[in-house]
Amino acid sequence: MKIKQSSLILLLLLPLLLAMAPSQNNTPQIVWLEEANITQFPMITRSFQLFDATYQPIPPTADLFTLTEDNQAIADFLIKPAEHFPLHLIYVIDLGRHFTPYHLDETDLESAITHLWQNTATSFRDGIDTVSIVIRVNNGEDKTEHYLPPTQSISAIETAVSQINWQNTGQTDGLAAIQDAIDLFAEDQPDQKKAILYFGSLIDDANGWTDAAARRAEPIAAYAQQQQIPIHVIHTERTADYAEPFITLTENSGGHYLHLQNNLETEADLTQHYKAIFDHAQPYQLAYTSPQITSGPREVVLSFANAPQQETFAYAIQLDLPSARIITPPNGATVSRDAAYDENNELVFGHNGIDIEVALTWPDGASIRPITVAQLNIDNRIITIPNPQIENKILIIPWNLTDFVDGQIGPTSLEITLIDDLGREIDLPPQQITIDATPASNSRARIWLTFIILSLIAGGALFFARHHTQRLITAVQKPLAIARKTIVGGDTYGRPLIARIQIEKAGHEIEGQTIDMVTNKITLGRNPKLCDIQLFAEDVVSTVSGHHCSIHLDPAQQRFFVTDNHSANGTTLNSQRLDPAVPYLLTHNDVLVLGDLFRQGAQLRFATAAQLISTNPPADPAAQTFDLGATEIFLDDQANVAEIPAPPALKNDPLPPIEEDDSWLDEL
Repeated sequence: MKIKQSSLILLLLLPLLLAMAPSQNNTPQIVWLEEANITQFPMITRSFQLFDATYQPIPPTADLFTLTEDNQAIADFLIKPAEHFPLHLIYVIDLGRHFTPYHLDETDLESAITHLWQNTATSFRDGIDTVSIVIRVNNGEDKTEHYLPPTQSISAIETAVSQINWQNTGQTDGLAAIQDAIDLFAEDQPDQKKAILYFGSLIDDANGWTDAAARRAEPIAAYAQQQQIPIHVIHTERTADYAEPFITLTENSGGHYLHLQNNLETEADLTQHYKAIFDHAQPYQLAYTSPQITSGPREVVLSFANAPQQETFAYAIQLDLPSARIITPPNGATVSRDAAYDENNELVFGHNGIDIEVALTWPDGASIRPITVAQLNIDNRIITIPNPQIENKILIIPWNLTDFVDGQIGPTSLEITLIDDLGREIDLPPQQITIDATPASNSRARIWLTFIILSLIAGGALFFARHHTQRLITAVQKPLAIARKTIVGGDTYGRPLIARIQIEKAGHEIEGQTIDMVTNKITLGRNPKLCDIQLFAEDVVSTVSGHHCSIHLDPAQQRFFVTDNHSANGTTLNSQRLDPAVPYLLTHNDVLVLGDLFRQGAQLRFATAAQLISTNPPADPAAQTFDLGATEIFLDDQANVAEIPAPPALKNDPLPPIEEDDSWLDEL
């Protein structure tokens, strides 16, 4: 058979005509969109494809179109290749009377099919993509047989191909077989991309093998393009004669034509042919960040630069915040901390923690947003916990109690603020909890405590015996007031007691002791070179400053005053914080706190000598003895001690003017 001269001229001129025709490769004529993905809102993604007028795919670029959401221009968006859509490829093999040419054998034909998955460049994926085979035969009846049902198994395809009988049959209608394959796709999954690959030598049309068959191929190709099903052809005729109907099928549906030859170029040609098939299934992903974080519907528009065409898609989002409530720990609960005494008998807190559980309830239909930050406000201290986990709508917030103020116990206010991935805050009502710590016993500490108690008893007995002898001597001599030494204050013998300071909390060396004040002024702190009473050793980390505060007596007013010496952590008098360098009135039984008690601070109790004597009169006038704890004062029956009036109530007035009157001190 010979091709008509007119057809041959047309084939020779076709490349020239295509080259002279206006290019439409950059003008999208067909846009294929997938449903928008808003699960990662505010990131919106959309898979899409662009095709030109001949249904050839166009790789999209950012300058090809503009993007708006609710008429707001989206300037920053990303375009990148997405994973191939699942492809369903139907092989249509026309075993008509002219099928088997003498230059190809069964091995060539089988290799042409199996090249689909044997060459990795073709991108066929076992278990994802699908292959079907239909065969057009005429063994007494011209019909299409469903040879291999749809399968995603490469091994099943290989077995089926190896069993094909490649012998010619009678006259067949290859175009009818292609129509049958298009109809099969009506039953296919809607999310799959589809393609037809035709194997044949010529269209054996009763009215003619070229022109008439080409005219019949036009509506079939147009219908295939409408269904977005490209028709690809592998032409098995030795000389590529009778190609007109096949070119009509491929060009009008967006497919590709290949003349199969048994030469060295066959493998490369097959690879390129199959790649073109998969390029039709190559989507691109458009991703952008929505500029709105409110609930409601949105309209997104793709407008193309080189064409009046635009594509619109819409989505709706509900972004209502969830309600939240703390379920663990419940309001009023007690949270226990691990605690134990160390080798220095100091209370040390363990590295334990709890999980705070917050129940979250989103409104019906609302998008469940992740919580990215939880902020704990504990007595005005903020602790930030990133990425708390949500399990069954319960937010788990791990709270390490060692991140809390070390040593903090007692009633505590717990407030929680949650922040979602959109930066919106969810405030929860404050909870009142109690931090409790029950220290474990320390056997070593108990041994040391017992030793200290026994030592104090023995020392006290020795002290009493020595001073009992002295009391007998002073009974016949003039009275002598004996005062003890301060920590670094030097010798105080022979001076009368004017006040007493009880150390209720401080360093272990001085805690529990009593300090007698026999001078008009004493200084308390941690530096022995700057203060009279050293409350902590210098190598101890403490909130007591080196020169923390001073206590002095105004003889003219017969009143005591305390002054904070610009300490780093402050001084409180009966829970009232003192301004630095301002004297405050100090009265009997007042409590001073230096620094922070929970961080190695000190607590003192002040007592005036006048109040001590008036509330504890001597029992034996002949041998008047007054027990003031660590020190005794002995008075004879001739002693004339004036009762010192009780000082007035606490006032925050600065120190009044001092009058030069020492009569009170002389009387004492």
